[in-house]
Amino acid sequence: MLRLPIYWMCLFFLPAQLATAAEPHVELQDGDRVVFLGGTLVEREQRFGYWETALTLLNADRDLTFRNLGWSGDTVWAESRGIFDSPAVGYRRLIEQVRELQPNVFFLQYGNNEALKGVAELPKFLKQYGKLLDDLQAATEANARFVLLSPTLQTPVIAPEKVVEHNNRLIAAYAKGIQAMAVDRGVSYISALNLLSRYQNVDGANRATDDGVIPNRDGFRLSAKTIFGEVKTSAEHEPLRQAIVLKNRYYFQQWRPQNITYLTGFRKHEQGQNAAELAEFNALIAKQEQRIRELKSPH
Repeated sequence: MLRLPIYWMCLFFLPAQLATAAEPHVELQDGDRVVFLGGTLVEREQRFGYWETALTLLNADRDLTFRNLGWSGDTVWAESRGIFDSPAVGYRRLIEQVRELQPNVFFLQYGNNEALKGVAELPKFLKQYGKLLDDLQAATEANARFVLLSPTLQTPVIAPEKVVEHNNRLIAAYAKGIQAMAVDRGVSYISALNLLSRYQNVDGANRATDDGVIPNRDGFRLSAKTIFGEVKTSAEHEPLRQAIVLKNRYYFQQWRPQNITYLTGFRKHEQGQNAAELAEFNALIAKQEQRIRELKSPH
């Protein structure tokens, strides 16, 4: 049974040879270790957990683990992850963290930040994106699978409509490049271009976003079904989502504590001895993952 559709909507941006290339599909398997990687969209998802809840319910008969490594404002160069160091150092940290986690499935979402640099920078972006995929593959299992989510089009909630139209032309070009790279590499691609623009209220207001760039709670809830297919969620699944959100919060506090500079950064000579306490989150994470296993199973 195929669990993840490869394309949905916006294929009119693409030439015919790409629009018809819908293989290979990705199916989550028992024991898969899944990592979400990207910028603000990915980091924000862990606050609400709707995407992970959808994937959990679609694969309720399988034992899966999820880790969210999103970092707001990040790019394929890991520019946000350097903190007080250079992006190159942040990039090495990312690869090392992936090596420690040893995931075998990646959901990546990049391109929204990079697209604003213009189409002239697209070749550099695609080259670095390819390098990131190669480095992630080398740091994990040889058969790790990748799912590339496109960048998302903006909506004129705050920014003027002309600015949004200009940005969206760039974003669509980058999405086209990402899909071409996915086809060339034989990895899965999901178009998220219309993630925000399709959810309008009767009065024309957008219910999926507050700023026209990143989904709000409703946006993540609505988009889970759109991206991953029909998911039968109801009020009875709310405890499951809450357990997922809490698990993600514990993991986030473990790998990105608020005082990270003092625990593991350049000032760790002051309080670095307290970094040993970060391991105590493992028990809390394990407890929530056990609860997730119990809640996802039909009673």
